[in-house]
Amino acid sequence: MEMNLTKRLAVCGAAPRRKAAELIKKGCVTVNGETQTNPATPVTMKDKVFLDGKPVNKMPTHVY
Repeated sequence: MEMNLTKRLAVCGAAPRRKAAELIKKGCVTVNGETQTNPATPVTMKDKVFLDGKPVNKMPTHVY
C-alpha cells in the first residue's frame, strides 16, 4: 500500500503529520538511503525510512 511520507511517519508514531512535514523539509528524513525534502513523496511499508538516523519502520500493534 502506497502512502505519502508524512502519513507513513504519523502511522508509525514518529511524529504528527504537520510536524513530520516540517522534519522532512529540514532534511531529517531519509528513504532507502536518500534524503527526502518533499512531504508528498510516495512510500510503501517495504521502504526503509529513517528519522534522524533512527528507523521508523515499525507499525503499531492494534489492540481491540
